[in-house]
Amino acid sequence: MDNRIFGFNLYPEMIFILMPLCSSALFPVFLYGVFPLMDRIRIFRCVLDRVAVGFLLAVLSYAGGTFLEAYIETSRLLNPGTELGQIAIVNGCNCSVTVLINAKVDYIKRTIKPLDKIIINNLECTGVHIFDSVTDVTCHNKSYSNFYNFKIVERKSLTYLVVLAKGEIVSYLGPQEDVLSKDSKYAVVRIFYYLNHVNSTLLEMKGPQDIELLLHSGDYKIEDMFIMPGNYDILLNKQVKGKNIMLEIGGIYTILIVQDSNDNMEIKLFPFVEPNLVHMFWLIPQMLLLLFAEMFVSNNCIAYFFHKTANDMKVVVMSFWLASCSIGNLIVTLDASLPFSASRKLYIFLQYTCLMILDTATFLFISANLKADEDRLPFK
Repeated sequence: MDNRIFGFNLYPEMIFILMPLCSSALFPVFLYGVFPLMDRIRIFRCVLDRVAVGFLLAVLSYAGGTFLEAYIETSRLLNPGTELGQIAIVNGCNCSVTVLINAKVDYIKRTIKPLDKIIINNLECTGVHIFDSVTDVTCHNKSYSNFYNFKIVERKSLTYLVVLAKGEIVSYLGPQEDVLSKDSKYAVVRIFYYLNHVNSTLLEMKGPQDIELLLHSGDYKIEDMFIMPGNYDILLNKQVKGKNIMLEIGGIYTILIVQDSNDNMEIKLFPFVEPNLVHMFWLIPQMLLLLFAEMFVSNNCIAYFFHKTANDMKVVVMSFWLASCSIGNLIVTLDASLPFSASRKLYIFLQYTCLMILDTATFLFISANLKADEDRLPFK
């Protein structure tokens, strides 16, 4: 998520400070403002009804968090799982490239547009595996072909750059291991390039952070650079090739630089992992709902316990209340102790939402079947 607010970076640990402070601030507001107002306008006057409102608000809060996490995961390049590998192929040619891979299960055929990329995931492999492939390039009414062996590594994503070496030989450069994790402060940029007829090229990126790099013909990549997000102008040998290119926080970008037969330099930028498009401000509605739910549930539940129990049993009832809170904290602790993955984060949100729905349904069923009339009446 985008955690920048007025030039400062917020971190998840700060939530543990903000939540108790907000809860303490809201307590007198509800005690002397909201609850008396409900009594005055005669809605939700019964304590059990107020607890039910709190449960419903908690369900909305958890459901909102689940939908937000699902939206975030759609912008993430998923890491390959166990016994799976992933490759990306960047087409550094000004022509279409057709790749035919002899995978374990079936042949995989992909066509890559000029100066574009493809990602082939869920390739079955254990450890390190070699896949045979045939690459065909059709350029200016001429066809070129080459046999190549792709190395696939379990749980890794590797990127290959395909070029026409010396204008007529299909050649692969790489592999380069991809960085798939988002950064909370920077944009990640890597550069692929292939220089046919010059020894070196000066690359400049002018923006929030000025960068100068000398690209040598003997190499083909500049590995991951962590740079400040913002708008950048990209210059090659003092000539502007890209203007106002937005590099956003958390995004992982590849800049492709190629040289045609006329020594003209071209660049192409494409993201490998989408930036953090969701701002942390979207957490505020669900945090407020959760705080309101706590005001409705905790305060009214404790008031109900003390009203209904004898004096010598109040400590026992409070012990049960604290024990139920401890069980909830234990569930969170167990979830946090297990390794996280993108799909598991969404599963945890779904788990909490389903538990909250189950708790709410159970409470509504029990409270609706209480026989005593005094349980349905407001009390001080």
